[in-house]
Amino acid sequence: MFDTPPIAVPEAVARDVAGGWQPWTCIKEALDEGTLVERHFMRADHELVTDVLSIDLLRIGTAPADLERVTAQLRSGSDEVPRAAFRILRRAVDGGVRQFDASHVAAAVLRPSARADARRMLVREGQYDVWARFAALVHEPARSLLLDLAEADRAAG
Repeated sequence: MFDTPPIAVPEAVARDVAGGWQPWTCIKEALDEGTLVERHFMRADHELVTDVLSIDLLRIGTAPADLERVTAQLRSGSDEVPRAAFRILRRAVDGGVRQFDASHVAAAVLRPSARADARRMLVREGQYDVWARFAALVHEPARSLLLDLAEADRAAG
C-alpha cells in the first residue's frame, strides 16, 4: 500500500533497485545517467528518499526577508530549491543549524546541485567534524553523502 501513487521508473531501474544491496546507489546512478530525471520528482507527493518537502527546503533555506521574492521566482519557473538547499548546507558548516534540524541538512545534501556546490565551495580544511557530526544523525543515503563531503574535506587538508 502507498500513501501516494508509486513513482513510474523504467523497468531496468526498478529491477536494479529491487535486487540491489544498496538501492539508493541504483537511483543515484540512474539520475547521473539521465535514466531518471530529478524534476519528475518535484511534486509535494513524490519526494525522493526524504520526508522533507522541497518547499520546506525553500522556506528553511531562505531568509525571511527574501522568502516572498524567492517564492515568486520559483512560481515563475526559476529553480530556487537547489539554491536554498545549498544555503542550508552553508549554514550547517557555519554552525547555524542545530542538531535537531539534521533532517534539513540530510534533505539538502540529497539535492545533486547543492551537493556539487557544497563540494566546490564548502569543503575546506577543518570542516570534517561538521560533516561527520551531521552524518551520524541521519539515515542513508544522506549519511554516505555527508561522509563523502567529510572525506573530501579531510583530503583537502
